[in-house]
Amino acid sequence: MKLKGSFQSLLLGCLLVAGCATSRTQPPNVDVTGEWVGEWVNATGSGGISMTLKQVDGIVTGEVVVLPASLGMTGAAHGSVEGNILSIAYRGSGGNLTVRGDEMSGRSLMGSTLTLRRR
Repeated sequence: MKLKGSFQSLLLGCLLVAGCATSRTQPPNVDVTGEWVGEWVNATGSGGISMTLKQVDGIVTGEVVVLPASLGMTGAAHGSVEGNILSIAYRGSGGNLTVRGDEMSGRSLMGSTLTLRRR
């Protein structure tokens, strides 16, 4: 049976995705549960950010508040922890943060530098 163009590409794409889906994950070695406050900074400005998070095993849920409020990024958050890396998504953005004790820092999906400290 000969496969035609787009179907063949779709099949190849599915096989590649399935092959990549077997990546290894690390169990969490940090707990991000609690209240975190800090700031975001980028080339065009800065503002405040706070997170109230709950972690169960490697799954994280909570709320994120990004200031100024006019950015429209405040809302529910969800993510995961692998090793000491928090990968989190929230309204309009998200980020990957390295957790070291009561501090975390990293970059948002929008390119801002994020630094937060546990209260």
